[in-house]
Amino acid sequence: MNSSGTYVTKISILEIYNYVSADKADFAIAEKLTYFGPMSSSQDTGPSKGVARTNGGILKAVLICKIALTLLFWALPLLVFPSTLLGFFITPLPEPLIYLRLLGLAYLALTVAYIGGLVEAFRGGFPMTTVLMGLVSNGGAAILLLVYLLSEAVQPVLWVSWVVVTLITCGLLHVLFNRRG
Repeated sequence: MNSSGTYVTKISILEIYNYVSADKADFAIAEKLTYFGPMSSSQDTGPSKGVARTNGGILKAVLICKIALTLLFWALPLLVFPSTLLGFFITPLPEPLIYLRLLGLAYLALTVAYIGGLVEAFRGGFPMTTVLMGLVSNGGAAILLLVYLLSEAVQPVLWVSWVVVTLITCGLLHVLFNRRG
C-alpha cells in the first residue's frame, strides 16, 4: 500500500511475455497486474479527474458485447460479404450495393467510438458521450425495428436484432442512471 492508501503492484511487458511464453494460466497474469485498492473521491488522479466514475462492470460488459456484435454481425459482413451471401440475410438487396457498404463503414465508425468509451471505462472514467451515442443509436434502432416488426411480416433476423439493441439500450440506461460521482 502506498502513502495515498492505494494498493499498487507493477508488472513489466517482459514479465507478461515470460508468463505467456511459459504457458502459464491467464489468471497468473491477472494476479500480477496492477490492483488499485480503495480510492476516495478526494484522491482522483489521471485523465478522468473530476469526472463521474462507475464501477464499470456492467458498462464494460455492454461495450464489449456491443463492439463484438457490431463487428461480427453488422460492420464486417456489410463491408466484405459478397452480394450472394448478403442476399441470404437481407432481402431485397438495395441497388447499388454501395449503400450497404457505406452502412457497414458507418457501423465500423461507431465501433471506433465504442472502443474509445471502453478504454475510458477501463481507466475508471465514465464515457458519457459514448453512452449517449449508444442510447441514440441502439434506442433509436429498437424503436424503429419494433414499429416495423409490428406492422410487417418480417425475417426472424430482425427480431434478433431488435432483442440485441433493446438489451444494449437497457444496459446503457442502467449504467447511466446508476453511475457514481
